[in-house]
Amino acid sequence: MMKKTLVYATVLIVIAGVLFIGLRGCTFMPWNAKTPDGSMVSVSITEEFGRRLVKSGKVRVKEGDSALDALKEVARVQTDYGGGFVSAINGIKSAANGKRKDWFYYVNGTLSGIGSNQWEARAGDTIWWDLHEWSGRNFIPAVVGAWPQPFTIGYSRKPQRSRVMYGDGMESLARDVGGYLEKNGADVVYSTRVSRREHDGSGPAIVFLSFGQARRIPWVVDALAQPGKNGSFVTIDDEKLVALDSDGQAAPAGNSAQAAVVSTGSGMGDASPVWFVICDGGAGAARVRRLLVSETERLALKVGVAVEANGSVYALPR
Repeated sequence: MMKKTLVYATVLIVIAGVLFIGLRGCTFMPWNAKTPDGSMVSVSITEEFGRRLVKSGKVRVKEGDSALDALKEVARVQTDYGGGFVSAINGIKSAANGKRKDWFYYVNGTLSGIGSNQWEARAGDTIWWDLHEWSGRNFIPAVVGAWPQPFTIGYSRKPQRSRVMYGDGMESLARDVGGYLEKNGADVVYSTRVSRREHDGSGPAIVFLSFGQARRIPWVVDALAQPGKNGSFVTIDDEKLVALDSDGQAAPAGNSAQAAVVSTGSGMGDASPVWFVICDGGAGAARVRRLLVSETERLALKVGVAVEANGSVYALPR
């Protein structure tokens, strides 16, 4: 009797082992419910236009998770007005003493136009939360800090063509940067028609110009004349690049800047931002080429950047 019992037990163990090995390969079993690596979202939290890092991390998201859900995986969050308005992160609160200071969030370089509890976070998104002052003269709809996502993934996540536009003498730089975008998945078309605005809002654009061209082309002049409304924070004065502060005023002069990279938008949720890359000759173009192709991490968590003659990169607004 004992012998039969041992035989039955051995058979049961063998059957259980075979079943486990067979089921182990089935994707519907709990131990095989793997989330693909591509479901990661980058979440960063800063203050004062990216000047102070509060926290950052990568979050694995699933279908239906919101930008707010992703934020809560990284930090402590307090919300108001039905849950969509973030009023405090890690105890750092919005304020209304004098100038209004609030938390803003950018998805792939664009200021979101809906509450964070409504925006569905998806694989590859770069979500940046920043606490800064704002007013009617200081509202930033687009930033460079998510490069190259505005051109590869975009805010709308719909297939869009990225327009690479360039003035005389800027073709080599434009095509090098365009090539970088294409390698990262962007659908790129090139254009030399920079004299008038032909960007139709159907996708993002990046415009490469010299200082002189940026001063002479009316629609570019108009764009750079509204730093507090579109996020540019640079101007050209007497063939010199002038960095602006958050109020749109000329910042104290430092070393002479050879180039700037800024992003502009028409408002919240603009899926077709227009970037300007403005260079002072070949030296400025060489420095920008490194910044946009091989040293891209130097753009991270910045509204805009200026590049000095010594290669230093500083954030805009100053």
